[in-house]
Amino acid sequence: MLEGCALSPAVIDELFARYFQDFHQFVPFLDMDVSPNEYYRRSKFLFWAIIVVACRNWPKDPTLFDSIGEKVLNLALMSLRQATIPTVKGLLLILTWPFPKNPHGNIPGDTSHVLCGSILHMAMQIGLHIPTSSQDFSRVKVHLTEAEIAKRAELWGYCIVTYQRACSIKGHSPLSLLDLYQDAEQRHALFSRISPTLRYQLKLNSLITRCCSAMLQSGLRLMSKDQEPSLDILIRVFEANLKDVETEAVSGTKYIPPGHYLLADRLRRI
Repeated sequence: MLEGCALSPAVIDELFARYFQDFHQFVPFLDMDVSPNEYYRRSKFLFWAIIVVACRNWPKDPTLFDSIGEKVLNLALMSLRQATIPTVKGLLLILTWPFPKNPHGNIPGDTSHVLCGSILHMAMQIGLHIPTSSQDFSRVKVHLTEAEIAKRAELWGYCIVTYQRACSIKGHSPLSLLDLYQDAEQRHALFSRISPTLRYQLKLNSLITRCCSAMLQSGLRLMSKDQEPSLDILIRVFEANLKDVETEAVSGTKYIPPGHYLLADRLRRI
């Protein structure tokens, strides 16, 4: 039950199965072996985030998404007070599949840019940006296995990718977070623990971030005709870099959300 909207156990089970069949492959940080009841026990918000993603274009009830969309978004905003890993995962889900703009529906204006900024600070508050030193960000004793550290590294990687993608789609220049919050040793520790697919996404987004920064520093908005040749050179340099990154693509890149391909195409057309 969420604000008067009730779902039967059969519907919940079917939507969870639909999520892991059709959506999980794009951001594979959830445990497929955990039951819906256990997800609800761990985090009410994460439970409903899975539901709202899975019910998009659900032929058995096309109205369900509109019925719970605003309710889940309200739950997301209230969950910002709880800096936990389940909250981070729930936010990543609704940012990877943001609510569409619908002036005739119940879902309010786009909040994705606000939420993607919040998720970064929440992730850093619990130490995801330095997964090998999570104890420094916890008041209780933390005993993490190597597998758990790798999961935290992956989650931080998805936070970076989601934030940078949201900024670029909105037309804002994203920050190069790997350079700001991690030294070379920490970046190596991060890259050594994440999947090849996520590593490729991070490199691609890092390239686009550096390109956006270089364009702004070149005076793109107030550029004279005499400065245009230097811009052409800059574009060719980043096009060459893009080709180098694309050679590192692995078979798992089919799981990259469509936004990444749009960004690569956008770089080519700057």
